[in-house]
Amino acid sequence: MAERKGAFQGRSRGGLSEVRTSLRPDQVGASGCRVRIIGLGNPLLSDDAAGLHVVRALRRILAGREGIELHELSVSPPRLAELFAGPETLIIVDAVKTPSGKAGSLLHFRMSGEEIVGAGFKPAPTEARGESAEGVIVSHAADLRAAFRMARLMGAELPRQVWIFAVEAEDVTTFREELSPAVARALPGLVEQITRVVCEDENR
Repeated sequence: MAERKGAFQGRSRGGLSEVRTSLRPDQVGASGCRVRIIGLGNPLLSDDAAGLHVVRALRRILAGREGIELHELSVSPPRLAELFAGPETLIIVDAVKTPSGKAGSLLHFRMSGEEIVGAGFKPAPTEARGESAEGVIVSHAADLRAAFRMARLMGAELPRQVWIFAVEAEDVTTFREELSPAVARALPGLVEQITRVVCEDENR
């Protein structure tokens, strides 16, 4: 999925930055779909909060849409397991650290819930940045693995498809509410990518 620049604007006003977009709810369709979007992160650990920022922006774009749920979570495998059960499409938004990644780079890959459980969260090569997704360290990967396995043990029906959308983080350890500049600039593009997937999903 190629990035498209210029459609969004980002702004920080202290605390969590505000990701602004030129898209309006009426520009992304009117019908609903069975999609659950979860933003992961700690709001006090700089770029670790990237997923929370993205979900807040998506709430404005997808306002009033039926069949779409958006959640912000500071990671809890039992709570994640509950949220993993039920939706046909699950979208997880997080920060990542890769061996040679550049802060602000966007990545995405897609698997089924069963593939994540069976593969131990080691996805096959995908279109993420045109490279293999091997080596991608999702900030909360261990919690995601535990949550998917917990959901399956509870007998839950796992999602047919799971999208992982992420931004390459610069700093996930410093106690501060502001994102690094590179990550803040990149988030509008991530919002656009996710919005596009939601629209494509409902048109199938």
